Amino acid sequence: MTDHIVKITSSPDCISEKQFVFDVMIRDFLKLDYALEILDEADGYSITFEEKQILIPDVFFDQIYKKDHKLLPEVEAYQTGYDNASLDKLPGWFANKQRTNDSGIRTLPVDVIGMAFFLMSGYADIHFAEKDTHQRRIGSTSFIAKKNLIDRPIIQEWFTVLAGHLFGDEELKPGKKLPAYLKHISHDVDQPFEYLNYSKIRLIKRLAGDVLVRKKPKKAKKRYQLYKKVKDGNYRVDPYNNFNEIVRLLEKHDLKSTFFFISGKPKSEYDAIYDIEHPAISDILKQVHTAGHEIGLHPSYKTRHNPDLLRKEVQKLQKVCKSLGINTPVETSRKHYLRWDWRHTPRILQKTGIKHDYTLGYADRTGYRAGVAFPFRAFDWESKKSLAIKLHPLIVMEASLLANKYMGHTVKEAGQKIVFYHNQLNRLGGEFVLLWHNHELIEPEKLTLFKKFLSL
Repeated sequence: MTDHIVKITSSPDCISEKQFVFDVMIRDFLKLDYALEILDEADGYSITFEEKQILIPDVFFDQIYKKDHKLLPEVEAYQTGYDNASLDKLPGWFANKQRTNDSGIRTLPVDVIGMAFFLMSGYADIHFAEKDTHQRRIGSTSFIAKKNLIDRPIIQEWFTVLAGHLFGDEELKPGKKLPAYLKHISHDVDQPFEYLNYSKIRLIKRLAGDVLVRKKPKKAKKRYQLYKKVKDGNYRVDPYNNFNEIVRLLEKHDLKSTFFFISGKPKSEYDAIYDIEHPAISDILKQVHTAGHEIGLHPSYKTRHNPDLLRKEVQKLQKVCKSLGINTPVETSRKHYLRWDWRHTPRILQKTGIKHDYTLGYADRTGYRAGVAFPFRAFDWESKKSLAIKLHPLIVMEASLLANKYMGHTVKEAGQKIVFYHNQLNRLGGEFVLLWHNHELIEPEKLTLFKKFLSL
């Protein structure tokens, strides 16, 4: 049994932080266990599996982290020593250019352990990315965007190189040593209905806009008719209530989704306005559950630093589900507005019983915020240790691609980007997490693009 354990030696410096990376790299990525030996005289890392050994320099923790340096690292291309057309040369940083290895043991040219911590703990975002008005890190100001790395899972590629050196090329196929490729479709239910919560003032403004601004009186008439029908209890005619169509499409492609619902009362202008206990919402909850999809929590805007409010919302959604005969625990979440705080969010989520979170992406950019596309345990900046909660990096949100305030792609360009990520992960393995809001599947072009992703 011990033959299948990865053996690691490291110096004792920053060992908790290093163990976070070992947990992610060996347990979460390779699905193996490891034995750690701490040696005062260790100069870098030694990683051994059966008869194969590889050395990795310790640059980040030894030269940067302990000294709290805030210089943006320089990225260069490095030969990986691995004979694979797509992996023989990779961008890297934290290279140790002064030291040479004369022992004949294979050595990686960069500090992969430090690179992984730099991105996967949030260190790079915390120190180098700017914040927007919602206190979110802005993807376009991030290290990985500035260094043109955001569109490649660079840490996962280096992990794959490490695996290649340890196990050989035959094992480097998704579903073997590499994570299997899967598509995880998800839907944030921000607006399950267009008209259910319309006030009369809002209706008047929209009707006036149809007639006076858009010059479409027929649209105003149709809007008023739909408003009346929905208010009278005919919820199926509401254009945003397209869950029947979504469930049908997912079933056609034998895919399961996670639907994230908001259970808290609105406490800010950015919160969604619907009552999780409304009979119309109950119908949707039962529908997605009966079809075998997961129900998760979409924590409201002000839960970012409020564990008590978050706990109440978890309990509320659990209570509503139980009253409908849905007895599966609420253990999955994605934060509203993707309001993520590396220093506090993982710990707060875990304390409220959340085991899996799907928030980790930038609002303004698609791609690989943490440098990987597989679920990994979170780092806790308070205890400096790994948490149990798993983070599932968000690769694509439809608004990131299509909204003019973000990337502003055309539907055609967005489709090309989605296929690009699909091809990457189909080769490397990993989880393609896609977020598509139900109310953004109304326009035929967007619906066609969504169908294209399902059929990939």
